[in-house]
Amino acid sequence: MIEIRDASKNDTPWIATASESIGGPLIVTNSQLVDISDHPALVAVANAERVGFLVYRSLAPDIVEVIALKALHRRIGIGSALLNALPARVGADTGHRIELDTTNDSAGALAFYKQHGFSVVKHRRGAFAEVLALKGYAVDGPVIGCGGREITDVIRLRKILADIDVRGGSDRA
Repeated sequence: MIEIRDASKNDTPWIATASESIGGPLIVTNSQLVDISDHPALVAVANAERVGFLVYRSLAPDIVEVIALKALHRRIGIGSALLNALPARVGADTGHRIELDTTNDSAGALAFYKQHGFSVVKHRRGAFAEVLALKGYAVDGPVIGCGGREITDVIRLRKILADIDVRGGSDRA
C-alpha cells in the first residue's frame, strides 16, 4: 500500500537527489526557474521506503501548479496516489485547478496526465530552448529525451477540479 504524507525537512535532501533524473532540483516551470526545495511537497511511502514525491506551489487563489512529480517505480500507482492526494492537501480555496508543464518527448507522461483528467491548454513549440537558457545550458545539437525523441516543446496541462463562480463561490454542491 502507498501512503502519502507531507514532506518534512528530513525529506529535502532525498527529494533533491531523486529529482536529478527529471532535471532538478532547479526546475523550469511556467517560464520560471524554480528551486523545488523552496516549495511544499508530498512524499509517497511504501514498505517504509520513500518511493516518490510531488512538489507544488500556489499560482493564484484557485490554481495549484505541480512543479515536479517523480515516481521511483512506474506503473504501480505512485504517481496516481500523489496526484490524487494533492487536492485534499491544498484545500478547496486553492485547489480549483491544477496546472503543470511537461515536454513533447514523453508520450507516456502525456498519456498519464490525460488519464488523470488533464487537458492541453498551451503547446509552446520550440520553447525547450528557453528552458535550457534559464538553466544556463548552451546546447549545440538536439536534446534527446524519452523514447529517443528530440525535446523541443513545452506543453502546459490543466485539470479543472471545480467550476468557479465569478462571484467567489463554487458551483460544487
